[in-house]
Amino acid sequence: MPTLPHSLGDRRLSARQFAHRGQLRGRVHWPVLWSCFLLCVLLGPLFSTLSLDTALLTRDMVVLNHPAMTLSAVGFGDNPARATPQDGLLALVGYVMPASWFVRLLLVGVGLFAAASAAQAGRTTWQKLAAITVCLFNPFVVERLLQGHWSLVIAAWLLPAIYLRRGAPLLVALWLCSLTPTGAVAAFIVLACRRPHLRYLLFALITWLPWLIPSLLFSPVSRGTDVFFGRAEEAAGTLGTFLGLGGLWNIAAIPESRNLGFALISLLLTVILVFFMPRRLQLLSAGATAAFLLLWLGPGAWIVHTIPGAALFRDSHKLALFLIPGLVLAAGRISFGGRQRFRFLSHSGAIVVIGLSLLALPDAPHALRALRPLPISQQWVRHEGDVVQLDNRGLVNYHGRTIVDPLTKATSVLSAGELRIDNTLIDPPNPRFLQAEKAWRSHDHPTLCGMGISAVHENNTIHPIACTTTPIQPYRTEYFRLGIVLISIWIAQSLIPCAFGIRAYARRRKG
Repeated sequence: MPTLPHSLGDRRLSARQFAHRGQLRGRVHWPVLWSCFLLCVLLGPLFSTLSLDTALLTRDMVVLNHPAMTLSAVGFGDNPARATPQDGLLALVGYVMPASWFVRLLLVGVGLFAAASAAQAGRTTWQKLAAITVCLFNPFVVERLLQGHWSLVIAAWLLPAIYLRRGAPLLVALWLCSLTPTGAVAAFIVLACRRPHLRYLLFALITWLPWLIPSLLFSPVSRGTDVFFGRAEEAAGTLGTFLGLGGLWNIAAIPESRNLGFALISLLLTVILVFFMPRRLQLLSAGATAAFLLLWLGPGAWIVHTIPGAALFRDSHKLALFLIPGLVLAAGRISFGGRQRFRFLSHSGAIVVIGLSLLALPDAPHALRALRPLPISQQWVRHEGDVVQLDNRGLVNYHGRTIVDPLTKATSVLSAGELRIDNTLIDPPNPRFLQAEKAWRSHDHPTLCGMGISAVHENNTIHPIACTTTPIQPYRTEYFRLGIVLISIWIAQSLIPCAFGIRAYARRRKG
């Protein structure tokens, strides 16, 4: 027989607890379902095939199953450390499981964590749904997914969590944001807006080490340019597009609806939400907008070329990251009325936010089909030494998609590293590549062997270099070990949130 309460007071307490549990179930149920639906729309194409012989190949997103641990992967390659520590992490993960599947599962897990964090911004179920929608499904996220910036999408999803969360969840969000240098800097700035404890700021700064130290030792060479600055979408203008979280420089990586005036809906949504932002986040958004205007209308090219670290945001669309936390919190607080007799008005604001968010990107599910995985080529194999890539300047056309050369992820590749847009040289080629190219043209194989080069890729053919040194080793300076140490420290940081979580759990048990 079930145990009966010992008194009437116990019966009332049990009834109250039962009612409270019912309320919690009602609050959790719809946000969870809505989060899963949005993530299916955004990430569903990544799971369109379950084959292990496929990889994520969309523009800048080139995630093979077993990437190589190269000098570039740890931030000390011939090119700037833009993909550190994510490439180092994927190379290590590739020894345990297919790295492409790790990224897919990571995106899903982060999306759910971000949705749960965004839901904390709202009180009612509708406000929670609105905050989740603005967090997960916005033009910045969709455009960056189509460009292949998956780690930047993770940062965009987690920035609201950095403002809302405490303890172990906050540390997890900071650590995951630091997968990319831009995310690490953005996370630190959003964290600073909260006036947090010094230990959190120190934790965030340590996550910078894998890319900051290589950048300090070998300063990236980049010419000033305005080709990455603000781009206007139809009807919204340049500034309006930015305020609506759109305006990625690559017009080929945006949904077609953005060219049909739907960007104006995103701008309208921002105009509505700005009045409900917390004051600190209003100031943060204003600062990001001022920086965007300075790059767009001011001496942007000079700033990028002259000021150390400014090149991190030469793609000025990244500054829209700082608008996202304020918009998410505003969506969780929006209400057009509060009186009991007009109770439906308190929900209408959240409903309007959800409707505008979805209407601003009506063709996103169709556009995101470009994320479907592609089969892996047999040419992407690991070589003993470096491979000089002469066929391209870092980009190839594969199955109709223009992507970063996958060979640079499969093995240690000496590539030009230059960037040209509209016949304008933005990033010059690195000197080591020019030296290797000259040696190959003059048939100077001993020089190539001395540079650690085992093959040359030209005319879609791998030409092996006959060297007396057997086996030839890839070019690895003394900084390779330093890069491994920095990546290891960064990975070890992930244990700190676990310690925080265990301590918090122990305190609850004692209480």
